[in-house]
Amino acid sequence: MKKLERDHFLDFHSISGLKANPSKTVFAYALSNTRLKQNDYVFTLYAYDGSRSWRLLNLKNESRFFWESDTVLLIPFAKTAADKAKVKAKYTVLYRYDLTTKQLTYATALPIPITALRVLSEQEWLISATLSKEAHQLFDPKKRDSFLAEQKEFTFVETFDEIPFYSNGSGFLKGARSQCFVYHPASERFDSIVDANLSVDTYDYDDENQVIYYAGNEIKGVMPLKSRLFAYDLKTKKTTVLVDELFGYSTIKKLKNRLIVSGSNQEEFGLNQNPDFYAVEEGRLVLIAEFGFPDHSSIGSDTRLGGSPASLKHATDFWFIGLNNYSSNLIEINEQGELSELFVADGASIDGIVEINGSLYAIILLDQNLQEIYELDLENNGYRQITAVNQSVLQDYYVGGIEYIDYTNDHVQLDGWVIKPRNYDPAKKYPAILDIHGGPKTVYSEVYYHEMQVWANEGYFVFFTNPRGGDGRFGDFSDIRGKYGTIDYDDLMVFTDTVLNSYPAIDKDRVGVTGGSYGGFMTNWIVGHTDRFKAAATQRSISNWISFYGTSDIGWYFASDQNDGTLMADLEKLWFHSPLKYVDQVKTPLLFVHSDEDYRCPIEQGLQFYTLLKERGVETSFVWFKGENHELSRSGKPKARLKRLNAITDWMNNHLK
Repeated sequence: MKKLERDHFLDFHSISGLKANPSKTVFAYALSNTRLKQNDYVFTLYAYDGSRSWRLLNLKNESRFFWESDTVLLIPFAKTAADKAKVKAKYTVLYRYDLTTKQLTYATALPIPITALRVLSEQEWLISATLSKEAHQLFDPKKRDSFLAEQKEFTFVETFDEIPFYSNGSGFLKGARSQCFVYHPASERFDSIVDANLSVDTYDYDDENQVIYYAGNEIKGVMPLKSRLFAYDLKTKKTTVLVDELFGYSTIKKLKNRLIVSGSNQEEFGLNQNPDFYAVEEGRLVLIAEFGFPDHSSIGSDTRLGGSPASLKHATDFWFIGLNNYSSNLIEINEQGELSELFVADGASIDGIVEINGSLYAIILLDQNLQEIYELDLENNGYRQITAVNQSVLQDYYVGGIEYIDYTNDHVQLDGWVIKPRNYDPAKKYPAILDIHGGPKTVYSEVYYHEMQVWANEGYFVFFTNPRGGDGRFGDFSDIRGKYGTIDYDDLMVFTDTVLNSYPAIDKDRVGVTGGSYGGFMTNWIVGHTDRFKAAATQRSISNWISFYGTSDIGWYFASDQNDGTLMADLEKLWFHSPLKYVDQVKTPLLFVHSDEDYRCPIEQGLQFYTLLKERGVETSFVWFKGENHELSRSGKPKARLKRLNAITDWMNNHLK
């Protein structure tokens, strides 16, 4: 088998945006292509009708599209110089693509940058956008130009009086709220369905009764972490408060005779508490199904670009992708609150679902293959592959098989995996790398992970696990509030011992460790508590919970919630769980990888640790990515992604080989 190279991800295709037309006879999807020279991603639009898939058009750098009718798509598209000028001036330029005539024609230019669009009828579209109160001036032709001119003039300064003041991937928020509008194409009129100060978390549309249900809350200085539930009647133009009690909503779905929601009150396990299902009855939430698992999939991979709908309404029931341990499964709930598993993916990742012609289709990461679309056979828990967009990408290259490790720590059963190196010879000795996932409330699974396969091709054993704090199980497993660096650290060390004892071909003196986000925190913690690893690479990490508070876009609530203590009252506790406290014990050569627009784990977290190590003479190096954010390894610019992988791999090679 040929060696899989570091830059092989440039040939990967990602599938996103599964959307069915109104009559559910055709679905469309976007297929990505990576361009190294241009340092970007471009997308091509395809359609599938149950028997064939065909190419529609090149979307350029845009991957979004919206169905206007059964045969017409609305596409954000800048075809001309005038279109590009409008986009630069904060318009959303839409073109129509007709599947029948294959013609692309100008549709309209909306006066705001939209995030989503749903055609409710010929007369009304439901529009989502992220706008500040001041940005509502974009709707007024008399105020628009002066507003934009002022914004352009003062790009050198940011002024804010709220938290969060910035968001990873979005930059400075400028008081922005997620808003919903009803747009009337004929008159080009926008009707706001929420107050300009209210931010919408999630919403659903009831076609039969023409009602928009949404969860949201006003932001008054500090963004609330719970919401109220509302209904907006399109016929009467009136808003009703359905549930005034604050609640953490995850999904809203109107079934035939019942409005159901998923979410939690966050009282038992904090912000990471898994959801249950409730019915909305007489102004309150009535529990109809204890679920206790995630109602989404958090299986990690570095091969995706963009997302797809993870739920749909089927007849009178609600279907959604949930997570059970390290498998993402298709689950159904009906009006009575009865839950049932429709499809078990068994270690695979379902990345989106759509229904046409009575059949269900899904994007799946399956059996160490890249994303493809499959038709699901729910009766037999089987599938039929529909696309082959990545069929030849990994053909004839070494892709190491995943070997499962079942181990126990503190009477808790845990899952782990090992990938053997290319050209493995049991008579030889090999270096190894422990890779730690982020979150911490995410999971590793048995899906393709490019960085791990690259290291296996470079001659490493690669091993990874889901320690306590991870996702996919009941809340007590995920709940490590106030325990960071204790039980999770023990799990990782027991796993490392188990792997080294199970694979004698691993050279115990040549083992490295790496991870990003929570995995970066844990890498920092590990090197301050053991010298067993001979090299380490920490990525987008946390090192100091005290300075993390208030500098991260989630820091003001995440630091307190996860440490089970506040900055003012529990300073010593936050410091105890900070890897920086133990920096004088670090001897392991440590590489830092951070991005200067990472507002989730700000770059100062790495700089503090790096500076102290440098002062103490510990071997260390810092790779600073300009213009990248927390998503560098997954959706960063191609050149940056390749540089990151090269930096980590070279660091390990220099110290472990």
